[in-house]
Amino acid sequence: MGLNVEMLIGVVADGDAEELDSLRSELSEELALLDVDALEPVVEGKAPPGTRALEAAALGQVLVKAGPGAVLSIVRAVRGWLQRSRARSVELSIAGDTIKLSRISLEEQERLLELFLAKHGTG
Repeated sequence: MGLNVEMLIGVVADGDAEELDSLRSELSEELALLDVDALEPVVEGKAPPGTRALEAAALGQVLVKAGPGAVLSIVRAVRGWLQRSRARSVELSIAGDTIKLSRISLEEQERLLELFLAKHGTG
C-alpha cells in the first residue's frame, strides 16, 4: 500500500461565507462517495501540513486524504461537480503545488490536469 496523498481543495465563488460553506458541503458529500481515507473541512486555526495558517482560514476548503490510486477519480469528481455547481472555480493543491480549475473547456482542463498529476506521480 502506498503513502496517502493529501489534497487541499478550495471552492471559489461569488457568494458570502454561508454560500461558500454550502458549496464546500455539497462537494464534500460527492467526494465522500469515493474511495477516500479522510475528508475534513478546513477550519480556522487548523492548518493542514504544508499550508500557511492564512490559507487554512479561507472558507470553502476541504482536506482529502486518499491513496495515490484514488487521486484521478477525485480530480474527475471535482471537475464534474464544478461544471454542475454555482462555484466559479476550484483550486486543488498537492504538496504545496496548486492548480485552479475553472469553466474552461473540458479538453483544456484534461490537458492541464494530466500535467499536474504527472508531476505528482498520481496520473
